[in-house]
Amino acid sequence: CRALGNTMLGGVAACQTTTIRHNNIIVEGDCLILSGGGNSASRLNIQNNALVGQLDWRSNLQGNIGELTCGQYQDGGTPVTTFTANSFWNVKQNQCPSGSPANICGQNPKLKNMTLANFDAEPLDGSPLIDRAPVLSGITTDFYLRPRPFGPAPDIGAIEKGATSVIDSVLPPWLSIVTS
Repeated sequence: CRALGNTMLGGVAACQTTTIRHNNIIVEGDCLILSGGGNSASRLNIQNNALVGQLDWRSNLQGNIGELTCGQYQDGGTPVTTFTANSFWNVKQNQCPSGSPANICGQNPKLKNMTLANFDAEPLDGSPLIDRAPVLSGITTDFYLRPRPFGPAPDIGAIEKGATSVIDSVLPPWLSIVTS
C-alpha cells in the first residue's frame, strides 16, 4: 500500500476480540497496522504476521528524509493488545513489542521480493520466518491452501515454505496457476 495512511485497519468494538493473523504486510504509507476503538474488556490479537516497513513516501517528500513506516499504532480506545510470533523489519524506531512471545525484531525476513511494486511474500531458504509460529487450532492451510504446518511448526506470515497443495500436484506440467 502506498497511501497517506495505513495498510490494515483493525477496528476493535467494545467487549469484543479482533484478531489479525498470518499476513504479510508491506507499506510505504504511515503504518502497517492501524487499530482503533475498543475498551479495557476488548482484545486485539496480532499473531504470526510478517510486517515489512518501507520509507514513508509522504514524510520523505515533506523533508523527513529516511523516515520509515511504523509497525502498529493504536488510535483511540483501550483494548488489551497482544503480539505473538510476529516479524517486525525495517520499521520506524525499530518498533517491536518487548516481552511478547516469539516476536522477531529487526531481522530481514528474507522474502522472495520485498519491493512494493513486485512484492512476493514467499519465504526464501534461511528465512527466520520458517517454523517460528505456534500451532493455532483450526489453521490448517496457508494463503495458497497448502498444508500448514509444513515442517516442525507453522511459518510466520501468509505462505508456508515448501508446502504444496493438491492443486499443485494434479496440474499437468505445461499448466500453472499464476497469482498476483
